[in-house]
Amino acid sequence: MASFPAQLVSRAPSTNGILRRKMLRETWSGWKQFLAIIAIGGIAVTLFIGLLSNAQSLSDRVEAFYQQGNAADIYVTTSLHQDGDASALQKLLSSDDTLESRFEFSARLGSQNAYAAISPAIPGISKPVSIEAASIYQSNTHYFMVDDAYWTKKKTAKDESGLHLDVGDYASVTYDFAGYVDVSQAKLLDSLIKTGGSNVLSEGKITVHPMVTGIMTTSENVTKATYYASTFLMSKSVFRAGILDVLNANYQPAGVDLITAFLNWGDEANYADPAAFPASNQYLIKLSDVGTKEAKEKAIKAFYDAKSGTAASTKPNLVGITDRSSNPWSIAVDTDVRESQQLTFVFPFVFFFVALLVILTTISQLILKERTQIGTMKALGLSKGQIYYHYVSLTLTLVGIGTLIGAILGPIIIPFIMGQKYDILYTLPARSFFVFPWWQALLTAGVFLLSGALVTLLVCHKEVGLSPAQSMRPALVKFHSHRDYVSELTHKEASAGRLSIKMAFRNIRMNLLKSIMVVVGVLGCTALLVCGFGIEDTLNFGIDTDLKNYYDSSISCAYPSLSSGHAAELKTIEGVNPDTLEEYAVLTSTISKVDPNNESVTTKTFTSNCRFFEQDTAHWKFPLKAGTISISTKISEELGLQVGDTASFTYDGTTYSGVVGAIYGSFTVHGVNAFYSDFPSVPHTYNCAFIDVKNGYTVATVEKEVTACTFVGHAESQDEMRSRIANIMSGVYIMTNAVKVFAVLLAVTVLYNLALLNFRERTRDIATLKVLGFSRYEIALSLMFETMTLTGLGVGFGLPIGYPFMMLVLYVNKVNLVQFLYHAYWHTYLYAFLITFVVAFFVNLYLTFLTKKVQMVESLKSVE
Repeated sequence: MASFPAQLVSRAPSTNGILRRKMLRETWSGWKQFLAIIAIGGIAVTLFIGLLSNAQSLSDRVEAFYQQGNAADIYVTTSLHQDGDASALQKLLSSDDTLESRFEFSARLGSQNAYAAISPAIPGISKPVSIEAASIYQSNTHYFMVDDAYWTKKKTAKDESGLHLDVGDYASVTYDFAGYVDVSQAKLLDSLIKTGGSNVLSEGKITVHPMVTGIMTTSENVTKATYYASTFLMSKSVFRAGILDVLNANYQPAGVDLITAFLNWGDEANYADPAAFPASNQYLIKLSDVGTKEAKEKAIKAFYDAKSGTAASTKPNLVGITDRSSNPWSIAVDTDVRESQQLTFVFPFVFFFVALLVILTTISQLILKERTQIGTMKALGLSKGQIYYHYVSLTLTLVGIGTLIGAILGPIIIPFIMGQKYDILYTLPARSFFVFPWWQALLTAGVFLLSGALVTLLVCHKEVGLSPAQSMRPALVKFHSHRDYVSELTHKEASAGRLSIKMAFRNIRMNLLKSIMVVVGVLGCTALLVCGFGIEDTLNFGIDTDLKNYYDSSISCAYPSLSSGHAAELKTIEGVNPDTLEEYAVLTSTISKVDPNNESVTTKTFTSNCRFFEQDTAHWKFPLKAGTISISTKISEELGLQVGDTASFTYDGTTYSGVVGAIYGSFTVHGVNAFYSDFPSVPHTYNCAFIDVKNGYTVATVEKEVTACTFVGHAESQDEMRSRIANIMSGVYIMTNAVKVFAVLLAVTVLYNLALLNFRERTRDIATLKVLGFSRYEIALSLMFETMTLTGLGVGFGLPIGYPFMMLVLYVNKVNLVQFLYHAYWHTYLYAFLITFVVAFFVNLYLTFLTKKVQMVESLKSVE
């Protein structure tokens, strides 16, 4: 028996070699389809892993900044200093916990609101993270350090705001002394005023000009001073020296002695005494074990609650117990950290699901198209395992490449986009170029790869189970009814439109599962687009609602503290409309729901604002009925309050209660609102004002004049108000824009992939129609009708589903600062429609031009 020569046998390719060549040939011939699969997986994974990386990167940067500054875990703020508080608090702490005291109060640095932290020496808790520059005059007990944002901006510009400070500059710092000196009693000092001086204490404010000794970053200035009120650190010696300079310039020596004795000034040697002016009013606690924070906060609260006497040492003096996350300087960055973490849920999962669905649909259809080749491989003697391995390898390669690309690009692109905003707003350590969320990435890759492998095995199993002869025949299509389809094809005079419709519905019925997957894929893309554009609509709608109903005046003005009002002075400013000027009061309040069965019992409490208006107010346009109070929907949801319920609230240290008469929807204006006339015991004192500008005057000019008033703490135009609110939500805007871009990319890629898949599956039909003499237009009509019918169904279902999906995304990402007023403008639905339906139309239109490249002989070849 003759045998093949050994050299020929040695040259014969192995089975694995043949399969590898087959895979390469398939990849080359179908590179567009495979590239679309890789792109879909890459886009979904890029967004998902990128958002996870951004959340981890931001959280790490914030935590590192707080650790470098040894940020306090608990802040205990009191209304007045009591000598026994520090020792009592120390007993409630562990031996490894540390405690420091300081004097903390609000001030003005130039024209900007700021917080002053006064300590005898540079603090060890909430200390400077870094000191960028310092003068030779700075020491551990002599310092005045400001936020680096004041210094950085000086390099590029100078203006009249007093913000741009450098070491050696003399700053303008204004202290509000109204809470420490009785203004009416201060008028008794008139006889002790120097010639040319004034009774500055009777004005309630003192402005000093200390020299800046250092530029710093600190854990209490994580939000830069150009965007938020900052904290400056000052030693007691500098603080007292500035006050003493002002007193000596305006009062005779006897007056200075009288004032310093009244303020418990003490001599220079005792300035470090926490009871000496300025007396410590805040305790900073650093815990060795953060897990004990809640228990120790309760113990501290119990200690202060136990005070009930009237003596100075036993009088209740607690203002509040807060942690890092509830302090003003950290609210914005902590909100961004939460938003970055929460946004990784729901939205990217839908991206993930849509991408996975489309990829698996495409792969399954590609394998089903290989039916005859599977039969050929079985006829050549390949085992089931080899066939499984071939197709699973192809699937894992395509999915794996897409996952790998997304896992690499995601942690680079998304944190870079988001990091630009964080670098503008916050003083944080440098961002790492590549932060990789390992376990999430591995889990994502595992889900993608395992899902792809499983679907491939299931699809192959059906085909591999057939005999070679069965596999090498095309699958028969069974219809419930018999139609003389061929006869219609042979009659050219038949209506092309009618024939196209019949062919389209035939194809849809032949591949019902694939058709359903196409509809679901388009539905998901459409819903993602509506959600992405709808989130921005919701933010804009909320801002517009607040500006229309509360911030509608030209200028919103705030005083540093409650007073009898400054309407008379404001009306004298040229350009201010005296007829519409209104004053009102807003204070931080603790709100709770009163048990109707026992009014002394309250349920859950919530910290927000309390506002009092005159009954004839024209600027407060949210609902408010006489004899009742109104609350925002956020308060209603947090406390379970409904119209008719009774709520209690604190105002200026006193607790009041009222019946809820209205609940209004607002984006940022939350809290309790009432008329002065409904609460006679509430004094008519004000700390805010609505100011309108007369015609012919610019808002900027009038705002400048208002801000220059000594009794004005802060003034803000409506445009500045809008900008500030937008800055607070800028993280959501940037994330939303990134998601919209990825949603558009995913939609276009998915639509292209599905159209290409449909085109490749219809090559035999296209060749048949070309043989029968149908024009390219008539052939295109058949293809277009099928794909656009499925696309139209997907868009039709996706548009209404997008709105509840948007609500779900925002609900998962809700924050304390705002209440989302769900809204989608009509153009959102238009954009979603255009991007899906219209893009699908043009993609399919492009593919119809490829019909001329379909080879009739090759396409109509059959094994039979």
